[in-house]
Formats: sequence, C-alpha cells, structure tokens
Amino acid sequence: MTAVFPEMSDGSGPIIKNLDYVLDSGLFNVVETTYRNSEQSFIELKNYLAQKGVRTVYLSPSIIYQRKLDLNSLDETERQRAVAVLKDFISRAYFLKAEKLLICSGPDPGSRYRKEAKRQLIKSLNELSGYTKEMQSDYLLELILENYDREIQMKLFLVPTNETVELIMEVKENYGNINLIFDQSHIRQLGEGHRESLLLAKDYLGHVHLSNCLLQDKSHPQWGDGHPAFNMEGSELGTMDIVNMFSFLFEMEYFKKEPSGELPTISLEVKPIPPDGDRYTTFKETCDTFLEAWERYQFQL
Repeated sequence: MTAVFPEMSDGSGPIIKNLDYVLDSGLFNVVETTYRNSEQSFIELKNYLAQKGVRTVYLSPSIIYQRKLDLNSLDETERQRAVAVLKDFISRAYFLKAEKLLICSGPDPGSRYRKEAKRQLIKSLNELSGYTKEMQSDYLLELILENYDREIQMKLFLVPTNETVELIMEVKENYGNINLIFDQSHIRQLGEGHRESLLLAKDYLGHVHLSNCLLQDKSHPQWGDGHPAFNMEGSELGTMDIVNMFSFLFEMEYFKKEPSGELPTISLEVKPIPPDGDRYTTFKETCDTFLEAWERYQFQL
C-alpha cells in the first residue's frame, strides 16, 4: 500500500482511509504497511487491522533509507544502531500481529569489502532472528529479506539471487524464520530471468512482489526502482509478464498452504505517475491489470 500511496512511507497520511479504499476493492486480504509518526496513529492502525482481520506485512525499508541504516556496516557502532532500530520494528510488528517483517541490506561497500560486509549482515540477521524468538508469543514473526540492484539506482549490498539465497541458508542453520521476498522488478533490474531466479529461491520464498521497472530513460521520474504501472510505454514488464509469473509460481508450488494453514502471500507494488498523480486511478488500473493477467493465465490451463 505504501507504493500506491507514497505519502505513507514517511509515517504520515490518512492510513485508515487508504486501507478502507484498498480493502473495499475485495481483491486483497493481505496489506503492507509501515511505521506511523505518532503512537496514537499506530494504536489506531493496530485496532483497525484487528477489526478487519486482515493479514499484514510490516515494512522497514523506508526507515532504513531515511535514517541511512546499514545492517552490513563495517563500522560496528553503525551496524548496532541499525540492529537496534530493526529490533524496535520487530516489537511493533508483533504489536500489529503482522506475519512478516520486510528488511533489506545496507549500501554496497564495493568488491574489496564485500566478504566482511557479508559477515556483518549475517551477524545482524542472526541477532534480529534471535530477537524474534525472544519476543515470540502465540506465533513467530517471519523476516523476509529483499535483494535490490547494485549498479543501477539503489546500489545495495545484497543483490544476486544466488548470493541472497546462500546467505539466507547460512542464517537458517540457526533460525528458520527468515526467507526471501521475490520482487519481479528487482529481478529484471539484476538482469536475471524470473523463472531461473525462482528455481534458485523456490525453497526460501517468503513473499512475492508483482512490480515493474523502467531502465531505458534515465530522465524519467520513475527510472530505476520507481515501480511504474505495468504496460507503461518504455517500461520493462507488462500483463503477460504477470501471466508468466503465475505460471512459474504454480510450477514451483508456491501457492501450497503453509503449515499454519494460510496461503503464501503475494502483493502488487505500483507507484503513481507523476509522483503526485492520482493514487486511486493508479490503484484501480493496477487491479484491472492483475485481474486481466489472472484471466489470461486461467485461459491457458
């Protein structure tokens, strides 16, 4: 939801109104949300989600960017600062009864320091996973780790899918509640094939983002990781790419029920254009594209 309503990313904006709009579409039973600037607003959000009975993914990347947090920092003080903030996010995710907390790595330190950065990131993820255990009550929060680009726009440390999966496997030796979030846009930015990357990650998928990117025109306001609408002129992905993702995900048996009895989660991530454009039109058109893709996929069966 913070993509289509970008004002949400800084903790402000009419979140209950926007959630009502999203849920009234009847298309979603999972929402993504992030922190709130006031405790009162956060409590209202908790009560709203409980009343609606909606499944929740809690997001931390916006605060990671805004505060320049770095879970793989070579400076131990900075690494510990990032862990402390993310521990607060874990506490708040439990308060919201969120099922998953989305996290990401810090900036890429360059090839010379990547081995050390990997050790630092694993240390941070172990500490955060351990904290989820300490805070556990009636369920265990799942951490979902998102990989981005290293050379285009975001320039974060954790990038290729194979490296991300290897790192997750290492953390899983001690903690089982960490998995990968597979972002359709990020995989295209990495120059990887969606099916090939899903094959690498299929045993470690914790969440899926259906999203688009624009890579050819650097002057465009949504160049890079701007998540433009599907089928937008000059962008990379369209309706048939969503159809193909459905095919790949079913092939990988992603939609089998989890041990909890719940279905795995999938969400749409599209931003309005221009940035101050009509959010509601963007949302409706994105939902229409998703439903068209689903119909096309069903027709192929």
